This record gives sequence, C-alpha cells and structure tokens, in this order.
Amino acid sequence: MNKITSNQNIKNIPDNYRNLLAISSLFEKEFSVDWLLALGQQKISTILNFLEHGVQHGILSQKEPSIFCFKSPKEKKKYEEILPQEEKGKLHIKVANILRLDLPDNDAKAKKIAYHLLQAPNGLIDLEGCEWLLRAASLYYSNFQNEKTLHCYHKVLLNGISAIQATEADNLFIKAVIGYAKNSMAVYDTVKTIRTLHHALTKAKKCNKETYQVSLHQQLSKYEWLNSRYDKAIDHFNKGKSLALKIGDSNLLNSINTSQVFCFYWVGKYKECIETYEKMIPEVERYPQKKSLVLAALTIGRCYANIGNFTQGLGIINGLRTQCLERGDRCMAAHGAYYMGVIMLDNFDVKRALKYLTLAFNEAKKEHYEWIKLMAYLALAYAHHIDGNNQESIKHLKQHLETCRKVGISVPTYSYLMSLLWSMKEGKLPQLPNCSIEAEIQRVLKGDNVCLKGVAFRYKALIQMKEGSSPDEVIDSFHQSLNFLELSGHQAQTVTTRTELARYYLSIGREKIAEDEMSKVSMVLSPINNALIPNDLRAFVNVTRLHEQLLKEISNAIHEIVTISEHKDLVQHIISTANQLVGAERGAIFLSDNSEDSAKLRLIASRNISSEEIADETFLPSLNLIKKVVTTGESHVISPRSRDYSEVETDEVITSRICVPMVLKGKIMGVLYHDNKLIGNAFNESYLDVLLFFAGMAAFAIDNIKAHEENKRLIELLREEKQYYYTEQLQDIEYDNIIGDSLAIRHVIKQVNLVAKTDSTVLILGESGVGKDVIAKAIHLHSQRCNNAFIRVNCSSLPESLIASELFGHEKGAFTGAIKKHIGRFELAHGGTLFLDEIGDLPLDIQVRLLGVLQNKEFERVGGTETLHSDFRLVAATNQDLDGLVKIGKFREDLYYRINVFPIHVPPLRKRKEDIPALSYYFLNKYSKKMMRTFTQISNDEMEKLILYDWPGNVRELENIIERGCILSGERYFQVPESLSMAQIETDYRGGNNVTTLKEVERHHILKTLEKTGWKVWGPQGAAALLDINPSTLAFRMKKLGIQKPRSPSSTAVGK
Repeated sequence: MNKITSNQNIKNIPDNYRNLLAISSLFEKEFSVDWLLALGQQKISTILNFLEHGVQHGILSQKEPSIFCFKSPKEKKKYEEILPQEEKGKLHIKVANILRLDLPDNDAKAKKIAYHLLQAPNGLIDLEGCEWLLRAASLYYSNFQNEKTLHCYHKVLLNGISAIQATEADNLFIKAVIGYAKNSMAVYDTVKTIRTLHHALTKAKKCNKETYQVSLHQQLSKYEWLNSRYDKAIDHFNKGKSLALKIGDSNLLNSINTSQVFCFYWVGKYKECIETYEKMIPEVERYPQKKSLVLAALTIGRCYANIGNFTQGLGIINGLRTQCLERGDRCMAAHGAYYMGVIMLDNFDVKRALKYLTLAFNEAKKEHYEWIKLMAYLALAYAHHIDGNNQESIKHLKQHLETCRKVGISVPTYSYLMSLLWSMKEGKLPQLPNCSIEAEIQRVLKGDNVCLKGVAFRYKALIQMKEGSSPDEVIDSFHQSLNFLELSGHQAQTVTTRTELARYYLSIGREKIAEDEMSKVSMVLSPINNALIPNDLRAFVNVTRLHEQLLKEISNAIHEIVTISEHKDLVQHIISTANQLVGAERGAIFLSDNSEDSAKLRLIASRNISSEEIADETFLPSLNLIKKVVTTGESHVISPRSRDYSEVETDEVITSRICVPMVLKGKIMGVLYHDNKLIGNAFNESYLDVLLFFAGMAAFAIDNIKAHEENKRLIELLREEKQYYYTEQLQDIEYDNIIGDSLAIRHVIKQVNLVAKTDSTVLILGESGVGKDVIAKAIHLHSQRCNNAFIRVNCSSLPESLIASELFGHEKGAFTGAIKKHIGRFELAHGGTLFLDEIGDLPLDIQVRLLGVLQNKEFERVGGTETLHSDFRLVAATNQDLDGLVKIGKFREDLYYRINVFPIHVPPLRKRKEDIPALSYYFLNKYSKKMMRTFTQISNDEMEKLILYDWPGNVRELENIIERGCILSGERYFQVPESLSMAQIETDYRGGNNVTTLKEVERHHILKTLEKTGWKVWGPQGAAALLDINPSTLAFRMKKLGIQKPRSPSSTAVGK
C-alpha cells in the first residue's frame, strides 16, 4: 500500500479505522493493544487489522509487539480533532481507569494518569482520580514545573469534591487548596482564593486536622496581606503559630519560622527578618533544597542589601540563583535575578539593573511565574524612567497596574510606584488616569510596612515644600520618614531622605545641620562609591567625622562579638560584620587543625560560600592565598583596581580578594577570608589594618567559646556515660565466659582469639539466642580497647523513628520531644567497641548513613550541623541471611562487604548438644543462688529431656527453661518444666499442614485468573468476566489485596 500523506483527506480512511485513530490519539504517547480493547470500541481482530493498516500507511509506528504510537505529533493532532469534546472527555476518564490497573506503580504512572484526567470533564473524576492528580502535582512541584503543578491542584478543585460529605473527600480538598494557594499567587483572583481557603479551614476544623489548619492559616495570612487587610493577616499568622507550638512538630515549627521571615519582610522590618533567619542557618553555608527555604534565603539577600550590606546581599542571591539554575528551578532563579536587579537599581546602577530585571521578566514569563512578572513590570517602569526612556516606563507601569487590578492585589509592595507618581506630579512623566501621589501616600500610610511609610512621609514633605508649608511641618514629615526608615533599616531610602532633608536645611539657611545630615549620608555612600554623593552637597561632608564614625562602628562590632555566648551565633556574626566592614559579598573563617602542617585548615563557618564551592577547582587561587596567609602570617589584598565597576559583566569570576590571619597569643589560629564576584570595586589596602584588628578580637572570642563549649561537652559526655552504664552495664552479667567444650564452640573461641587483638570489623552470624552478644563482649575484653566502653545497640528493638537519634544522637529541638541534647551510641563508643546487634533490621536510609560513618568515622547529630568524629571498633551480629537480603534489595551490598571482614558463625544449640550439660549447670548455679534454692544436680532423666529437645530458641531458651524449673521444682530435686514437652509438640505441629486464610485463597484465585487472561481485566475475555464480577469491583479487590501486574518489557516501555 502507498503511504498516506499528511494532506490526504481523513474521510478516505474506513470509518472504524478513523474512529480507532481518533481514540488512539487520546493517549499521550505510546498505547497498547490491550488498552484499545479495554475501551470496548472494537473487536480484537478489527484492532489488530487497524494497527497493521496504520503502520503500513505510515501513520503509526510499532515500538514492541503490542506497543504503538503515532509517527509524528502532527498526525496525532489531526486525529485528535475528530471526536466531539464531550466524548473525548469521557474517553479520557476511561483511559485513566485502564492505566490505573495496567501500569506499574511509579512516578511515571501518576503523570500519565494526570495527563488524561486534566482533559476530563469537571465533576466526573472520582476520589481515587483526585488522589492521582495530587500525586502528580507533588511530582511536578518537585521538578519545578509550576504550571503543571497548578493545573493539577486546580483540576481537583474544579471537580467539586468540596460538596462530597466524606472524610476522604475533605482531606483531598484541603490538600488541593493548600497546594493551589502556594502556587497561584498573582495568577487568579485573590478574593476567590481567600474564600476557598476559608472553606478548607472550616473542613479542617471539623475534621480536627490541626496540621492542615496551620498551613491554611499561613496561606490566609499571605493572601489577606495582598488584599491590604493587615489585621486579618496578622491574626491568621498568630493562630497558625499558636497551633504549631501546640502540636510541637519540628517541620511545622520550621515552616512557621520561615513564614516569620516573610512577615517581617512584608512589614519592612529587615533587621528582624535577618535575625530570625540567621537562627535557622548552619555555620557552614549550605544551599537550601526546599522551595520555601530558597525563597526565604533570597529574601534575606534582599534584606542584607536593604540594610546596607548590598555586596553581601548580592553574594547570597547570586549563589542561590546559580544553584537554582543547576537544579532546574528556573522560577526561583528568576526571583533571584529580580532581586539582583532591584538591588542594582537601589544603588544607582541603572544599566545593570535593567539587564537583570529584563532577564528576570523573561525567565518568569517562560516559567509562568506571575508574581515576578508583576513585580518586574513596576521595577522596569522605574528603571526605564531613570534611564530616560519614558515610553517604556509608562508601558510597563500600565501593565503592572492592570495586572494588580485583574488579580485583586492592592497591597503596596515597593516605593517605585510613589517615585513614578511623584515624577508625574512634577511633569516628568505623562499623567495616567486615577493615579496620584497624594492618594498613594494615604494608601501606604494606612498599611503596616514601616519602610514604605518612611518613603511616604518623605514624599509628603516634598509636597509640603512644593505647597509652601511651614518649616516645622516639612521638617516634622522628614523626621517621621527617618523614624520609620531607621525602624526598617533600609539604608538606601534613609540616605535619600537625609539627602533631601540636607537640601531643605540649606534652603532655609541651616548649614550646620545640613553638614550633620551629609556626614551620615557619606558614611553609607563612601564605601560603595564616593561619586554617588550629590555634587551640590559634597562640600558639606566632614572627613574627620567620617573617621570617627568608622572607629565607632568597629568598636561597636567588637563589643558585640565578645558578648555572644553561642559558637554558631558568634562565627556567623563575625563573618557578617567583616563582610560589612570591607564591603564583601562572601566570607569564610578557616581554623588551623593544630597539626604539624600549618597550612592544613578546616572551614568552620561561611557566608554565601558553600563547602562544595570551596572544593571546586575554580576556588583554587583563593585557597592558595589562604594557605599563604596562614603560613607567612601576612595579610593580602588581591584586587584588579584597573577594572571599572560598571564593566564587570560576568557572574562567576572572583574580582577581588582580601585575607588576614587570626592571631592569638602569637600563634596563627586561622584566617578571615572575603571576596567579591559581582562587584568590581577593589578592596582598599586601608581595609587590612581594620580587618586585622577585628580578626584578632574574633580569634580571642572564638577561643573563649571553644573552651567553654568543650567543658560543656565533657560534662555532658560524662553524664551520658554514667547514665548509660547505670542502665545498661551495671545489670547482672549474663555470661562471664563462653560456656561449652564442643568442637564447634572451640572453633569459635579460636576465631575470637585471632581477631580480638586486631581492630578489624567482625560480623557474628547465628540464629536468635545463640549468644552472639557473649562473643562480641569476649572480643572486646580480649582487645586493646578493653579498658574503654563496650556500647551495645539492639537494632531490632528500636522503633524506626528513633534509630537515627540513638545511633547519631540529637540536638535539643531536633524533633518533637527532643527537650535536650542526646549523645548517640557512636559518640559514646569513642575509643571502645560498638556492638550492633541484629544489624539486618536496620532501615535502608540508616544503612546509607552507617556506611558513611564506617568510611570516615564522622557523623552529625540529628538536627545538628557540627561534624563529629568517633574512633570505635565495630562488631555486628545478625540472625538473618544478609547475602539473601542483599539480593532482594533489603540490605546494601556495599555495607555488607564493609562489615563482612571477619565473619564468625556461632552454631545453634541443636548442633552442639554436647554443650547442653555445661550450659544447664551454669544456669542452674546462677538461678539457684539468685532464688536461694539448693539445687546442685540435674538427674539423668531430666538431662535427657534437655538434650533431646531441638531448642529453636537456642541458649536463651535453655536459660529460660532452667530459670522456670528453679521456680516450679520442689525443694530437693530440679525438674524440667512440662512446658518443654508441650513446646516440642507445638514445633512438630508447625511442621505439618497449615490452614490457609480466606484472604489468601481469594488472592491466589484472582492471581491465577489474571495469569490465565494475560492480566487482561476488562472486556469479554477479561478476568472480571471469567470471575463473573464487575471490572470495577475486581479492580477494587486487586488494590485491597495488593495485586499489581508484574513488570514486563512492554509494560516497562509504556511506563517510561
């Protein structure tokens, strides 16, 4: 047959084939013969003929024997348009139901099902379908696919599940609302979103779902703020915080802390914002992974710039943006570019501001990130106006105002709008309808943002000047502006107000006060660029006063560091302060490890530099500089002074470096290192003396805190060891020695003697109760570590939720109930032996962490960031077949090889029955004394009972039997309890025929039927028809019984 060309009339194809092509086009990509048959449109013979026809005519492509797809997207789209919309929607529902049953349960399945459900009519998706949509939304969110994430959440809400009176429906509705609210800011009408959030909150209260209530209150706080309903926003935040504290969940509390950061930012309190965030971050910089934490960190970068540390702010944001681009999170990367643009704009670098703002807008537009698009419109409007392009300025301003009106956002966000409206009043911009600076000032003053209020009062003063108001009125408005701006900490806006106030003082003849104001302005602008000081006010800058102010700042900084008592707070404060003193974007503290190699350093804290970046080869020149400083004790500045600030375009080249030694008592204990990547202005040589003096005081403070914390650590370790020995070691010792004289036990003792004197890892293998713990203790007692701790951990007895805490320890507040710091078993075993009993029961995630500890003997406590070291010898034991567990994926192969260095097999008691008499007399003597009985003999008949029994519980069971016999026997003769005979009978019975449960019979029957039909559920010859039940009922039973279609080459291909 000839190939059908793309422009051939579809009507030339037979009706039944055309219909099947239309149905096939509904599938996202590949489809199978079984799926077409399950849709019930045609017979199997017709379907097979149709598929052969499609392949021969170049419409379809055959991937595998039963897997097909359209040869081109254009062909697929052509046939998609044949079916009526209503019929297509219903078929998408059917296809989704088929995929639920047929595909293996993985992430790809969720996305494929969601593809069809998103195209289904609203109101026809059942609750299970909604579950699949929510699962897909979560996957899209984790892959930074914002638009698809929002579509999935929105589809669940459009399906009308809020009207269903069922707990499951309420849970799905609440989850969908929370996800929708998190991802729809500036996309849909905020008033409608608030109504939906209140509806979900009502349901959450009715179901008593307090965790959901916390999230809903957080979202309501955000949306009420966007609608300028500040009291309601604060009320919702406080309610959410109170609930989170009541619940005590660490994840919720972290979420509340993150929300607190945003709350302070919304009200313009940038210093409080930074203080809140810095309590959450580790000493050594690590880039956050969660989206909310990334956004919080970006916001902190913006806050640093606002309070005057604009190089440090840019460093934070640039590092995060680079990380986001590497991870594929282009929405947060766009957010970073936007913040970089507005920081440049606030610092009068309009050209680079336009570059970053345009980049942010384009990235946000591509990713459908509407919030940044909205904000970029306004910032671009202001930037273009400053740049002299009023046409572009008005265009962007109109787009910003129209979008705000459309989505119902009324909260003032940036001062740019007031600046543009002021330009309109002065005739520097065309006047837009319904736009006035006076109305905007009134709107801002009704809000809670102290920074914007400060700006509003400045413009109020300018209007008063224009209208000829009295000096007292004008000065009062300026002072109110300064009061609010100093409360917010926004340095650029404070500088602008002081500059305008200085001009006003000059205009009314108060030159001395004008000079005072300009000295304060110069203190801020001089470290950035002296050229930024206005020409008409430069003559009023007092250089002597500038030096005095600098000394005062250094004195205040030193006073602060010597009063800090926590190591984490101290090192972060040192870096932040040093960054601010020298105008650096990034900084780090390296301390010497006190080894003979003086250049061997350890990173203890950093800001805007991660440990990964330091390990990268691009940081090698900086490392060489750091080593040079610590070796020679000389300070260094490397700074390409010829490079102009505005010419620096790259984001990756380190443009300037400064490094000074930290000297204590004549010894170099480390270095302070700082650099700039984005800003091309060089560090001045004059900074060295300031930074060196500061570094010396920092070294003194760090040394004091280290001594204090080491004392605290030793006291805590002593207390923990005392408690451990009290609870674990001071109980009666079960076995003084290994009891027995059989060849098998002699071989074990020989192996113990061989390995004990080494430090090799030992794996003790044997059934439960054989005495593996006794072997472990014997190895310890005969080792070089015998005078140190023997720490035992029974892995099978610990709940999964506590295993990490017991092994690694935890910090105070690491999780609910962690009311104080707990030292883990690894730390307690330092210098001694760690015995991990039943290691085969460890969860896989703990196995991964254990492997890391065994490789480098380093770990961190749960909830902590400090890397700890422990020198211990590992002895592990298990009653399981680890080799078999490795094969089925329940035990890591690399960990197995790590611990299986020297295996010792302890034989079960039934294979060394010659040891039973010795063991029996050992236990008889032990419990006779304990119970004050006089048993000294076991008769031959009673001993025969003990020897004939198979002892499935091994030595532990023998001990229990002897103890029970001591209780039950008469005064003179020891008798084996009758329960021993009964136990033998029960053992024999367990070896016979078992009764199968009804559930197992049903599962077996369904599986056999599915195998018979080739796992076909639907249709005339499907399993449902053979079992004479409804296909939906069969699907339900399969889900309940955990029956899933096994993977095959065809099904795997479809699931990709």
